[in-house]
Amino acid sequence: MIYSLIKEMIVDVFRELSRDVLSLIKRAYMADPIRHAYLFYDITYYPEFTEAYLNVLVMR
Repeated sequence: MIYSLIKEMIVDVFRELSRDVLSLIKRAYMADPIRHAYLFYDITYYPEFTEAYLNVLVMR
Protein backbone atom coordinates (compact mmCIF):
# COMPACT_ATOMS: atom_id res chain seq x y z
CA MET A 1 0.00 0.00 0.00
CA ILE A 2 1.26 3.42 -0.91
CA TYR A 3 -0.15 6.38 0.96
CA SER A 4 -0.15 8.96 -1.77
CA LEU A 5 -2.34 11.80 -0.65
CA ILE A 6 -4.11 13.24 2.33
CA LYS A 7 -7.22 14.94 1.06
CA GLU A 8 -9.12 17.46 3.14
CA MET A 9 -12.86 17.48 2.67
CA ILE A 10 -15.61 19.74 3.92
CA VAL A 11 -18.93 17.94 3.63
CA ASP A 12 -22.31 19.63 3.92
CA VAL A 13 -23.99 16.59 5.40
CA PHE A 14 -27.53 17.47 4.36
CA ARG A 15 -26.67 17.95 0.67
CA GLU A 16 -23.44 16.08 -0.06
CA LEU A 17 -23.16 13.03 2.16
CA SER A 18 -22.55 9.92 0.10
CA ARG A 19 -22.50 6.29 1.15
CA ASP A 20 -18.70 6.23 0.84
CA VAL A 21 -18.21 9.17 3.20
CA LEU A 22 -20.81 7.83 5.62
CA SER A 23 -18.99 4.49 5.58
CA LEU A 24 -15.71 6.25 6.50
CA ILE A 25 -17.41 8.09 9.36
CA LYS A 26 -19.04 4.87 10.59
CA ARG A 27 -15.68 3.06 10.55
CA ALA A 28 -14.08 5.89 12.54
CA TYR A 29 -16.98 5.78 15.02
CA MET A 30 -16.70 2.01 15.43
CA ALA A 31 -12.94 2.25 16.02
CA ASP A 32 -13.24 5.05 18.60
CA PRO A 33 -16.87 5.73 19.60
CA ILE A 34 -16.13 8.26 22.32
CA ARG A 35 -14.16 10.54 20.01
CA HIS A 36 -16.72 10.40 17.18
CA ALA A 37 -20.00 10.17 19.12
CA TYR A 38 -21.03 13.79 18.63
CA LEU A 39 -20.31 13.74 14.90
CA PHE A 40 -22.31 10.53 14.40
CA TYR A 41 -25.16 11.87 16.56
CA ASP A 42 -25.28 15.17 14.66
CA ILE A 43 -25.26 13.45 11.28
CA THR A 44 -28.05 11.12 12.36
CA TYR A 45 -30.36 13.63 14.04
CA TYR A 46 -29.39 17.09 12.69
CA PRO A 47 -27.98 16.65 9.17
CA GLU A 48 -29.30 20.02 7.99
CA PHE A 49 -27.16 21.83 10.59
CA THR A 50 -24.01 19.68 10.37
CA GLU A 51 -20.81 20.29 8.44
CA ALA A 52 -18.07 17.71 8.71
CA TYR A 53 -14.39 18.52 8.18
CA LEU A 54 -12.56 15.34 7.23
CA ASN A 55 -8.97 14.42 6.48
CA VAL A 56 -9.03 11.38 4.21
CA LEU A 57 -5.96 9.32 3.43
CA VAL A 58 -6.10 8.04 -0.13
CA MET A 59 -4.33 4.70 -0.60
CA ARG A 60 -3.14 3.47 -3.98
